[in-house]
Amino acid sequence: MFQYDDEKGMESIGSILRQQRESQKLKLEKIAEELKIRSQYLEALENDEFELLPGRLYQRSFLKTYAQFLDLDPLHILRMFDQYEKSQISLRKEAEETLPEGRKPKEESIKDRSTLHKQPQSSKSRAGYWFGILAGLVLGIFCLIYLAKPGIKKKHDIASELSAAAIESLNVEPEVVDTTSFAWRLDNLLRNSAEMTLRIEAKGDSWVRVTADKKTLFSGFITAGMAIEFKANDYFSINLGKNEGVETYLNGIEMNPLEKGIHRLDRENYKSFFSSGSVGQDSPTP
Repeated sequence: MFQYDDEKGMESIGSILRQQRESQKLKLEKIAEELKIRSQYLEALENDEFELLPGRLYQRSFLKTYAQFLDLDPLHILRMFDQYEKSQISLRKEAEETLPEGRKPKEESIKDRSTLHKQPQSSKSRAGYWFGILAGLVLGIFCLIYLAKPGIKKKHDIASELSAAAIESLNVEPEVVDTTSFAWRLDNLLRNSAEMTLRIEAKGDSWVRVTADKKTLFSGFITAGMAIEFKANDYFSINLGKNEGVETYLNGIEMNPLEKGIHRLDRENYKSFFSSGSVGQDSPTP
């Protein structure tokens, strides 16, 4: 594993990724093929254009996967990304503070009005959070008292683990999830997305008809080099006639090649359009 050099701390995340890739004489297209991440997203990472990725979840996942592939320290890269996000928040706050008194950005005004209706829900969430912590402490104390009663076999190890768990409940840590595995990315592909985005890239002249939620969006020939995108809430119906080669992507991840005929792609069956061999294992680089 490449050991990150602190002297590079003043460089941006993107410049570090690009320099490491170029030092290994690797092409973006080759890396995109191995990682199953579109080259446009890898290029956005190298340009520090994180906002071009679908969301924060994908930003962190793709950064970690790309860093590991380049033999960089993924945890260090993610810490740099956290600092980058904090700096962006600070810059926005400073920009707002420089506005004349009494004037605020429209986005902030809208946010202020929307939160008026959410205060009760937020209070309930905080109450439930503290109730859960209190319940954990009470449970830990009860178990300790129970194990200390006469006639009960002492189990110091279990008691220590229970008390430690009660104390650790005060410091809620996020669950560690391997977001680099292809199976995890596939499971979460549509979970946080209200829309399904289908992209078709033509490698040759092909006839295509695309229906989204009972509405036909396209019917005709697409020529080599042409790329079109469609949006749907529930499902797509893809009809391929003459097919000289097309590549299809769902929310940025490449699907299996489609044969001639009609294909229904929806939120229930979308996983069947991806390689079954890749779903059961991590992406090519851990």
